[in-house]
Amino acid sequence: CAEKLLKQEKKVEVIEEIAGRKLIGKYCMAPGIDREIIILPSQFPNPKIGSGLVTSVPSDAPYDWIALLDLQKNPGEIKKYNLDIEEIKSIKTIPIIDIEGYGPEAAKDIVESMGIENQLDTAKLKEATNEVYKAGFHTGILNNNCGIYSGLTVVRAKEKIKQKLLMEGFASTMLEFSENVVCRCGGNVIVAKAESWFLDYGNEDWKEQVRGAINNMEAIPERTKQDYLNTVDWLKQWPCIRNFGLGTKLPFDDRFMIEPLSDSTVYMAYYTIANLLAKLDIEGLTPDFFNFVFRGIGDSSEISKKCGLSVDDINDVRASFDYWYPQNFRCSALELIQNHLTFMLYHHVALFNADKWPKGIASFGMGLLEGAKMSSSKGNVILVKDAVDKFGSDVTRLFLMGNAEPWMDFDWRESLVDATSKRLRQFEKIIRDIIDLEGRNKFNALDDWLMSRVNGRIAEATSSLEKFQTRKALQIIFYEMFKDLSWYMRRGTPNKKILSQVCNTWIRLMTPFTPFICEEMWEIIGGEGYVSNAPYPVCDESKINVEAVAAEDYVKKILEDVQNIQQIMKSSPNKLSIYVAENWKYRVYQMKNEGKTIKDVMAEPEYRQYGKQIPKLMSLRPDEMPKKIFGAEKEIKILKDAKTFLEQELGFEVTINPDADPEGKKRFATPNKPGLYMS
Repeated sequence: CAEKLLKQEKKVEVIEEIAGRKLIGKYCMAPGIDREIIILPSQFPNPKIGSGLVTSVPSDAPYDWIALLDLQKNPGEIKKYNLDIEEIKSIKTIPIIDIEGYGPEAAKDIVESMGIENQLDTAKLKEATNEVYKAGFHTGILNNNCGIYSGLTVVRAKEKIKQKLLMEGFASTMLEFSENVVCRCGGNVIVAKAESWFLDYGNEDWKEQVRGAINNMEAIPERTKQDYLNTVDWLKQWPCIRNFGLGTKLPFDDRFMIEPLSDSTVYMAYYTIANLLAKLDIEGLTPDFFNFVFRGIGDSSEISKKCGLSVDDINDVRASFDYWYPQNFRCSALELIQNHLTFMLYHHVALFNADKWPKGIASFGMGLLEGAKMSSSKGNVILVKDAVDKFGSDVTRLFLMGNAEPWMDFDWRESLVDATSKRLRQFEKIIRDIIDLEGRNKFNALDDWLMSRVNGRIAEATSSLEKFQTRKALQIIFYEMFKDLSWYMRRGTPNKKILSQVCNTWIRLMTPFTPFICEEMWEIIGGEGYVSNAPYPVCDESKINVEAVAAEDYVKKILEDVQNIQQIMKSSPNKLSIYVAENWKYRVYQMKNEGKTIKDVMAEPEYRQYGKQIPKLMSLRPDEMPKKIFGAEKEIKILKDAKTFLEQELGFEVTINPDADPEGKKRFATPNKPGLYMS
């Protein structure tokens, strides 16, 4: 540590070398809380990192918690270091951070849940630490034990405490890697101070503008917006150069090149004009040219005289940038929020007008292979080429987009990819079967239901895609559409014309996910041109019949209820009687929907005779109420229309609202929830 501090221009004098063992059992003053704390032994501190000493926070650091637990359980170890056994056993954790999903002692919670037994279980401890620190970074709030810092996020509190300790002289800075870094020559690498150039991300005026950009942009997922704000809080000066390698020369000092993280954040702007610059003589370009193109500053005719390009060419370049910018979304990885992506925001704020700042950033998760993190160094990877060679690009795309939302980690499991492949073949089979189908052409209520479902799915899927929710969109337009079509075919003779329309729509909905098979299916159904050039389906709200959807849901629910009852009956029934509710119950539901109270209903003379039943009907929560109240006559009609279907599915006779009611089931019937009696 002394050697490292000397390399960082600190004044250091080595007076004496002390073995760490000699410090155990002594006390030191903890800065910031002005309280003596004992120095204890543990396995994990690395004397080659920092000072070799670590401050223990056992409530929130898994390594610290398990080290304390190991010591408290080991009288021999306590005796070995001449420690007071009662004092050691009396040490309690002091909770300081409230982390979403954990109790007040996050370290203890995760150590116990992961079954970590001691400090030697380093793999699990590392995983636990990453998990807790990640959760703390995103959701951690300092609790009431933290005095003036209570209520602050972890990131903001760390920065405030750090600044306070530095200002009061209780702390100094030391530049250090988070783990040992070894040179290719085999020697250890340490950090030394040298001549450098920095970008001052700590400039408060700049920070404030970046915060404004973050608050005005859309972040996918939404929670990452706070991560950007947290990063802006702690960012200070950042070295922006290196001595060798590929890159752009630093304009102020050509001995250096701009390092990649600082030099790769606005290239998107260059893409908008690169095709035009490639056709022009750009040797004479000046900063005035770029100020005009990227900021609209200056006059193209004056710039033309300086750089030798025509006014039309200059205006064309400006128009191209103006057309393509700002970015609607920058798509990148979650782990880049703390550097590259936040730098991008800083640089856009510094270089461009506010109307050209990014409108949104979508951050994506990592990849797992059979449950383990992908790592090229460990050979635990699946290459895109290999996946496509084995499963085809459509299956690969379908699985990746259906396995997890983009910001979540996806897990490539071959058994699940195989299942996805089979499902895609089912999609193809359904389309081919519909083409060969001999169906009816007369429109009926079931067709109304199917068209309602399809247009509803279009609306849901489009809304999901606008939010980058590819998994949710796929659940809707792939798996839910399967269910809809399966139910429709099951309900009776299908309408060939309606099914042809649905196929046309379904193929177009699936094209962004599985373009190759969709092109093939599009040709089979006689689609015009390429399906990739066809318009994406738009919801036709006029075709959504809420009553038709509710009626079909009603029939489905009755079938499910009967089948559930059958499973618990000791004997097999051969007859089903369905009893709809009495008319007065529908009127009570209607009054509840109108905001009437029990008192209001009981004030009506015609309802007083039902005094014991009304409180129960009126006490239903909004989510327990039917979405659509039909009325007794409509319910009976729906049931009569579905009578043949129900009998085919159940295999026995179904009677709708008979006069005979041996078990008094009608008394228990409520709107949209009929009484059922099987004999």
